[in-house]
Amino acid sequence: KLETFAFEGESGMATMKKIMDTMRTDFPTEIAGDKVTAVADYELSVKTDLKTGEKTEITLPKSNVITLYLDGGASLVIRPSGTEPKIKIYYTTVGKSTAQAAEIQQKYAEAFTKLIK
Repeated sequence: KLETFAFEGESGMATMKKIMDTMRTDFPTEIAGDKVTAVADYELSVKTDLKTGEKTEITLPKSNVITLYLDGGASLVIRPSGTEPKIKIYYTTVGKSTAQAAEIQQKYAEAFTKLIK
């Protein structure tokens, strides 16, 4: 599931930068009660396992993208749009059914929206 947050004007660009900077330095340790287990920062080319502290090099091209990995196999990819004043969040969730995965995604979306605003 993709969700976008619009930030218009010059102040919007500053807000988007602040959100991305915060995700790099003060990312959430849990979302909707589920622990963040790893963080991948594609600009720094490093993925950090939060349980062990182990760092793994990301060998893809550098980009302003952060992925939060959660317990249960879910992930949230956060990146600013390259063409619009928006931040995009891509949710990947796992459930016993499509409906359950959609419920989990909605739970994360509600919690993450509060973090961004």
